[in-house]
Amino acid sequence: ISPAQANYRLYTEDGPLDSYNPIYSNELSISCISCTEIVPPRTAASPKKYLCKIEGYQ
Repeated sequence: ISPAQANYRLYTEDGPLDSYNPIYSNELSISCISCTEIVPPRTAASPKKYLCKIEGYQ
């Protein structure tokens, strides 16, 4: 059984940002992560912190 995955897209006021790990070659702003990579507690701050880290926005 594979772990659950979540797709995401980061935005600014000007629109979506290109991801460092896009999952589609024709849509560079969509990426995904394994849900097991987000450490507890799984509140809104946890995925936000993790996504900023892997996308280079620390």
